[in-house]
Amino acid sequence: MKKASILFITMMLTAGMAFAQSNDASITQSGDDNFATVGQSGSDHEAIVDQSTWGTGHTAEVTQSGGSDSYSYILQDQRGAEAYVSQVGSNNISGLKQSGPNVANISQDGNGNVLGQYGNLSNNAFQKNGTSFADDMNWLTLDQTGDNNIAGVWQEHHGEVTITQTGNGNDSRAYQSGQAGGSLNSANVSISGDNNLTDTYQVGEGNSASINIGPYASDGNNVASKQIGDGNDASFSVQMGDANDVDIDQNGSANYSEYSVKYGSSNMITADVSGIGNRTRLSIDAGWGSMSSGNILSVTKSGDSNYLSGSIEGSNNIVTVLQDGTGNRIGTSWYTSNGVSITGDSNVVGITQMSDSNSASVSVSGSNNTATIYQD
Repeated sequence: MKKASILFITMMLTAGMAFAQSNDASITQSGDDNFATVGQSGSDHEAIVDQSTWGTGHTAEVTQSGGSDSYSYILQDQRGAEAYVSQVGSNNISGLKQSGPNVANISQDGNGNVLGQYGNLSNNAFQKNGTSFADDMNWLTLDQTGDNNIAGVWQEHHGEVTITQTGNGNDSRAYQSGQAGGSLNSANVSISGDNNLTDTYQVGEGNSASINIGPYASDGNNVASKQIGDGNDASFSVQMGDANDVDIDQNGSANYSEYSVKYGSSNMITADVSGIGNRTRLSIDAGWGSMSSGNILSVTKSGDSNYLSGSIEGSNNIVTVLQDGTGNRIGTSWYTSNGVSITGDSNVVGITQMSDSNSASVSVSGSNNTATIYQD
């Protein structure tokens, strides 16, 4: 009965302001299993839903369409909360704060929209869990379509974030932290467009970060991914794009990283990995009649028992690998027995391994390729 009354009152409020401007809607709820919905059409709207008092199982929905400069804020400070926000238009702002295992799904279609937190970005977009429950988990899904949008996410303890940005000049940032004890955080970022910036930062064990540029031509993007802890997994891929700049940093043991360029040129990928038993796989492809050329991949690994292998297909690509430690290998059975395999012309591979008991192999097919192995 309570849900029905709230829904009826909210519908009456939103019906009266459906085509008006500069409206404010505010809902405060206490107790368990509350449901709040706000719908606004036009510009300069504000919607605030407060479900922060003691209780569980809250759901909040905010829809703002057909205008600009609207503001949405959802506060859910208890377990089992769900938030759904849809904003269509330009220069809209979405604020979110949740505590406890919770779900947020946010969609913004237009230019200059903001979901902010990591690195401030005017705050909010914050999800926090305690550490006393094994099932503590945050889920946040963000879909932004348009140009010059901003997304910032801060998740504490188990978190999963999926960010999809389609357009140009967008900025996405995700920070995740957690305690030891199994698979913790997961960040998945997909970018289609030009001159976008994405930054993921994970602290803990068992973290996973996946960043993908494409599948449409996407140029001049800047990507940064950092992981601190053990058992982490980082992957980056360019499906189609040029002049992208990627910086990947892993600090810990038993980490895995994978870098892939397909149908792209003049991309620069820099990886810095430190710890024991880390594995790296790389791939630069040129299939379906296209050419991947002028890409630069630089991998620096410090520690013992680290592995690297991969393949290059294209021309004028440069790969440099430095492994500092004992028992490192380039060319392993878990990926390929050929170590670094080159097919194409005028590619350059330089491998440097420091300390004892290291091994490396390179195979080359094509013209004017250069392969150098230095072991100390």
